[in-house]
Amino acid sequence: MAWSQGGAAEANLKIKSMFVYNFVKNVDWPSNKKDGDFKIGILADKKLYQLMNSTYAGKEINGQKLVFEFYEGFSAMSKCHILYVAPDVSKDLSKNSSKLRANKTLVVTDSGGLLYDGSVINFIINNNKLAFEISKTNADLVPLTIGPALLKMAASVI
Repeated sequence: MAWSQGGAAEANLKIKSMFVYNFVKNVDWPSNKKDGDFKIGILADKKLYQLMNSTYAGKEINGQKLVFEFYEGFSAMSKCHILYVAPDVSKDLSKNSSKLRANKTLVVTDSGGLLYDGSVINFIINNNKLAFEISKTNADLVPLTIGPALLKMAASVI
C-alpha cells in the first residue's frame, strides 16, 4: 500500500507531536520555570496544535500540567516553555529570538538554517525520516540543559 501525500504528512505530524512531548521530558529548565503549568505554544500550525492539545493536554511531567496555546503570529504570543514555530512564520524568528531567550523558551522550528536564527531544536528530513538537530549553543544561552538521551537521538548537534 502506497502512502498518499496526505498520509505521509499526517504521519509526520504525529511523529512531530511525539518528539515535542519527549523534548518536555528530556530538557531541564531553570528553577523559576518549574512552578505552575508547563505551557507549549504552537505558532501558525493549527493541525499540530489540535493534535497535541487533544493528545497531551492535562498530562503531568515533573509535577507540571501540560497546557497548549495556539498563536497566529509572534505578536500574539505569550510566555511559554516551548514554542513551535511553523515554517510559514519562521522568517520572523531572528527578530524575536532575544525576547524568547529572555523568557527561557525552548524554540522548536521546522525549516533549514534556523539554528542560526535562535532555534534550539529544528526538525529536518534525514534519510527520508523526520529527525531533528540541536543547537547546544542556543540552549546554553537560554539557559536550558538538554538531556543526554535527546543529544544521542539528534541527527546533529552544533
